[in-house]
Amino acid sequence: MTFPTSNIDPKEKHILDLIEKCENSIQSGNFDEAINGCRAILNIAPDNPRAKELMDEAQSNLEAELFTRENLRKAQEFFKLRDFQKCINECQKIQLLDPDNQTVNSLLNKAQEKLEAEPFVQNFINSGRSLFESSLYGEAIAQWEKVRSIDPEYPDLDRLINNARHMNSGDATPEGEPLFDLESPPVPVESKAPIDGFGFVSDQDRISQLLDEGDRLYNNEQYQGAIEVWSEIFMLDVNHPEALDRIERARVAANEQRLKVKDFLKEAQTAYESGEVDSARDLFLKVKSVDPENSEAAKYLSLIDRTSEEPSLEHLISKGEDAEKRGQYREAAQYFSQALAVDTENAALADRIKGLNLQAKKTEQSRNLMGNARAFAAEGKYDSARHTLGKVLELDPTSQEALDLMRTIKESAPGAGMPSAAIRPGAVPAMRKGLPVSPALLIGIFVLIAAGGGYFFFFTGSKPDNPPPAPVVKNNPPPGIKTAKPPGVSKTPVVTMNPRDLEKITQLTKEAQFYLAEKQYDAAIAKSQEILAINPEHPDAKKIQDQARKNKSDAELAEKKILNEADTYFEYSEFAGAVKLYEKYLETHPDARGMLHPKILKCYYNLGVIAIREWRCDVAGDYFRQVLFLDETDQMSKDALAIARKCQRSGTTDIEVRKAVALMEMRR
Repeated sequence: MTFPTSNIDPKEKHILDLIEKCENSIQSGNFDEAINGCRAILNIAPDNPRAKELMDEAQSNLEAELFTRENLRKAQEFFKLRDFQKCINECQKIQLLDPDNQTVNSLLNKAQEKLEAEPFVQNFINSGRSLFESSLYGEAIAQWEKVRSIDPEYPDLDRLINNARHMNSGDATPEGEPLFDLESPPVPVESKAPIDGFGFVSDQDRISQLLDEGDRLYNNEQYQGAIEVWSEIFMLDVNHPEALDRIERARVAANEQRLKVKDFLKEAQTAYESGEVDSARDLFLKVKSVDPENSEAAKYLSLIDRTSEEPSLEHLISKGEDAEKRGQYREAAQYFSQALAVDTENAALADRIKGLNLQAKKTEQSRNLMGNARAFAAEGKYDSARHTLGKVLELDPTSQEALDLMRTIKESAPGAGMPSAAIRPGAVPAMRKGLPVSPALLIGIFVLIAAGGGYFFFFTGSKPDNPPPAPVVKNNPPPGIKTAKPPGVSKTPVVTMNPRDLEKITQLTKEAQFYLAEKQYDAAIAKSQEILAINPEHPDAKKIQDQARKNKSDAELAEKKILNEADTYFEYSEFAGAVKLYEKYLETHPDARGMLHPKILKCYYNLGVIAIREWRCDVAGDYFRQVLFLDETDQMSKDALAIARKCQRSGTTDIEVRKAVALMEMRR
């Protein structure tokens, strides 16, 4: 994205350059770099809307990337431990956010293949062990070779086969363990490192090495890694006592480590909420040192870095006044709230915030009504759209957007649901298209009808002895079939049908018309096709079929338009209208739940942020609960709900609540 550079002062040009760099960083996936760039912009221009949007987008993408990275790590660990079902579960979680992740999709496919093959693999492994213990080494090798054909990466498979080959050739130690692989050169005595394809001399040697490797990880406080290494011992000895003891000890240490991290995190959050920012930073850094992937610590450190340079009271008031002049009442209220957090005794600021919140609420109501009006217009409910636009104009008679939409509705469906005079006060109702109606015309029509009646009476009623001959009926068409010849056709083909077919066509026509009226277009098309199979020239069946196909196509286009409108409303921060249309789309397309749920979740969260900024804490709590109803693991909504509850208990005078609300941001 490029910007014109003429007539731009150096500061503005610098900001535009930084914005362009942030956009490029987001597009290339460097979200940390984008966040740092947005912070630099906000340090220069704290009210820059584009920088805020890019910051929200980068943070959302970074959170999704952290989630993907953490769950991918877990999935790979489960795959390594051959717990394929858990690996599949973790991969499916990632796919909800990143369905096109090739690494995850590849791992998921591998895990599904391994899970399907695992019963066969274990059967061949156990069968081979039984044969080996019975000194049937050739048969044991055959069983384990089957494992190789199914799962070449099965751990210690080469060692098992090589041991069996040594035993089968008679080259074994007095204790019955093989010394060398026949296909490998002898290992020097001084070298203790295993050679690929040779394996370890015995299970006990392998167990000793795994114990030592686990001890090393344990001493480095890598408890989970130690558990994974020691767990491999159970593939050699399912009841190994030392492995059991060490794994239990590592689990206790891992739990203590998690509690330690949790205590550090809680202490850091308390320090942050108390305003002890430096102490909070140190504690969050301790959390990161123990758990580098901790997203909560990363989030707070980001907030601390962003607010490290607190503006002065005069600067905040000046920014608030500028925002108020621009009509950005919510932003102005936010600046004055930050100023009130600095000067807690300033009653004038509190009154000003209250007034701005009322004005912002009025603006928000107008915006929500506009969103509803657009939704009604998109659905073809023009009466409801006009009614809603009337409410918008009551709140803001100068709303150009409402006037434009009213004009568009008038042009699209004039008089739909109400007289045309209601669209424009004082307008003369428009006549329908057709011939003008006048008294002279009515009198002329009446005379013609009377003359026709006299003629009929004279030539038919006066000669009862000579009635006109009855018409010859070649075929009795069912009700609704027009027998008139179409223009330009010299002769209409006559379709001969028996009474049973006529009765069936009559019934099918009624059913097709019913399904068409009920908007069951596929059923209407099917019924009309049944009619056409009996009588290919049936006009009503053709008409119903064409109308049903047209209505079906129009309905699909309208549903697609609803989804596009919802995305547009979301982009314009009209979240109430967006969530309404998203949910409406899901009513007819439940298969789109995975795609739309993240958007609906963001809508409800942003509505909660808007409500709590207006100090409607109970309403905000309801919105955050709605998010948690959709995703009970959403940590941001849990934190926001806690703030809303605290706001309900302590009110708007609580400084900590004000600080927390001021730091809340929209999701994009």
